Amino acid sequence: MAAASNWQSFSDELARISDQTGKSVVSIHAGHRHSASGVLWRDNIVITADHLIRDEEDVLVTLSPEKNTKAKVIGRDAATDLAALRLTETGDLKPATFGGASDLRIGHYVIALGRSRRGNLVASAGIISGLMGSWRTWQGSEIEQFIRPDLTLYPGFSGGPLIDARGRFLGINTGGLRRSTPICIPHTTLARVGEELTTRGSVARPYLGIAVRPVQVSDRTREELGLGTPYGVLIMQIEPKGPADQASMLIGDVLVRAGGESIADSEDLLDLLSKKRIGDEIEAYVVRGGKLVTLPIKLDAK
Repeated sequence: MAAASNWQSFSDELARISDQTGKSVVSIHAGHRHSASGVLWRDNIVITADHLIRDEEDVLVTLSPEKNTKAKVIGRDAATDLAALRLTETGDLKPATFGGASDLRIGHYVIALGRSRRGNLVASAGIISGLMGSWRTWQGSEIEQFIRPDLTLYPGFSGGPLIDARGRFLGINTGGLRRSTPICIPHTTLARVGEELTTRGSVARPYLGIAVRPVQVSDRTREELGLGTPYGVLIMQIEPKGPADQASMLIGDVLVRAGGESIADSEDLLDLLSKKRIGDEIEAYVVRGGKLVTLPIKLDAK
């Protein structure tokens, strides 16, 4: 009887938490074949998953089975899969209070919430199966904490919150950053990215303005120039008036080093840029016509 009573108490508490936190969750219909979920972040601003947003004007948002409203996309960032929408009205929604991600441990029980296309609150539950420090998305953006919940992220759940056993909003769930793997974007990333999305509509990041492919420098050239590695990236395209163009980089140059780091592929470039800020100056070393040329580059915003 005691075991049954404990189980019933646990079940009732989960239901209570889901009902309470669900008052911050909406369903978003923005031209994708699947709806998205979203969370009221502050005032009339909803944060959701960017990959499910197709239309930016006259987005339909379902607040509950009885209530719909219109919204407009005011900012989006594919690199972190986050988008911000401004609602025409919020009805009985309550802004979410985010926090607690830093307290997570492997095995902690968590709930993913969403709203169905018709506005019904839906849930999925599991445990935290993966935790690490900061990591970089496939588009080169930094996420402050890697959080992988072991649960089913059903269609329409992306953009909805991950909730801990205390009812805290840990972050936003998405299936758009790692193929077939649900990931929670932590509240620390939401605070940083959300602020930029609501104030300027996008996230400013340093960039070089080049398209590259990896190549191998000949042994003779490497020895003559004293290169520490035989690898580099061939400059295939340069954006007019971009940082690389302003620094007189040329198509056909082979970039072998930048910012004090060896560059062997595009991943190395993304890693370098993720550590830099807009306005930083770096020295780039390129092989041009059998000579090693140094180019000072000032990073600008993309």
